[in-house]
Amino acid sequence: MKKWIIVLMLLGLLCTLCGCEESEYCGKYRGYYVKVEGDVFRMEDYFNGENYLELEDGDDAVLMLNNTEHELTWEESEGQLTFEEGEETFYGYINNGVIVLDYMGFGMEMTFALDGVAIPETTMQDPEAYAQAVNAVVPYWNGDWYGWWYISEGTGAYATETMKIRDLAGRIELGEEARGTLLLWDMEHPYTSPLGEVVLRVDPNVGASYAGIGMSGQGTFMGQPVLSGDWLIDPSTAAYDNLLEIYGYYSDEKGDFFYSIFLRPWGQSWEDIVEADDPTKSPAELPVYYELYLEALATDTKPEDFFS
Repeated sequence: MKKWIIVLMLLGLLCTLCGCEESEYCGKYRGYYVKVEGDVFRMEDYFNGENYLELEDGDDAVLMLNNTEHELTWEESEGQLTFEEGEETFYGYINNGVIVLDYMGFGMEMTFALDGVAIPETTMQDPEAYAQAVNAVVPYWNGDWYGWWYISEGTGAYATETMKIRDLAGRIELGEEARGTLLLWDMEHPYTSPLGEVVLRVDPNVGASYAGIGMSGQGTFMGQPVLSGDWLIDPSTAAYDNLLEIYGYYSDEKGDFFYSIFLRPWGQSWEDIVEADDPTKSPAELPVYYELYLEALATDTKPEDFFS
């Protein structure tokens, strides 16, 4: 009899540790709100497509955001939720069918709930004011960009590529909700086979009122994944006007490196950087083919033709 009691106790403990093996928390929780910098938005206004968090049998979960599915593992203890996605851990809590989640520790509080559950009242951002803020920043980002990029601290096959400057073109296409794509290409990666293609979302309520702050969604750079939040682009912190700075880390079987990307609107002169002649500011260099770029502007050459 004692052996059976011990076995039953162990089974109960395993069920507690293994997420929702026959747990009351299993189910599909629909996304309702996103809270960012104190402002609250409807999730369908903030992200594209269907948004939900599904807690499955065992310790598996699925988070759908911005038309991208994230596979998670999870566990619950006294209402506290712990999630893992790859090597990242983040947390939330659950109460009466409502989950509040701080995804990846970005300070972006998300509220999910089972259908039919009463959701706590919240003061939402005025949709009209938000639409006006979006309309104010989208023109800053949309269009063609030109600049350069380089790698630093390269290892393996990339050690010899360190600090080598490569000219770069970019194209940003954001929709009415300040979400869209950022396309990157260079001399080795033409427009038809881009160096990078990343979902870009701009939050108009942080950073400068004319630009907001851009954040990457899912995408690729040199064939390797770029994840949500890997790129944070704040034009208001740049050393020069109309400058996008992107910093990231790349790794594959050949080695790894850090990279820096500098972009300005296609058609803009970089003479202010030349005149500043300040090595303490980034970027401190001009693109390699800058003189040819000026000639291309004089003939109304398009970026994809310039880089072909």
